[in-house]
Amino acid sequence: MAAPERDQAADSPAARRHPHLFRALRRRKNPRLRRSDVTVTDEAAVRRAVKAASLGNAMEWFDFGNHH
Repeated sequence: MAAPERDQAADSPAARRHPHLFRALRRRKNPRLRRSDVTVTDEAAVRRAVKAASLGNAMEWFDFGNHH
């Protein structure tokens, strides 16, 4: 016999009879979003950062190749 999955625990008869006792399980499964969970970034700023990181990485590899 297979072990019951976690999803089944939330749908069990006990969970339906005592929803306040199983609230913590539901919250762990679907936590509320907080303001610190959401990051809004300008697409142009992301592209600029990726280009700068790529250029810096290329310069480091060039320097490593020349001196080692």
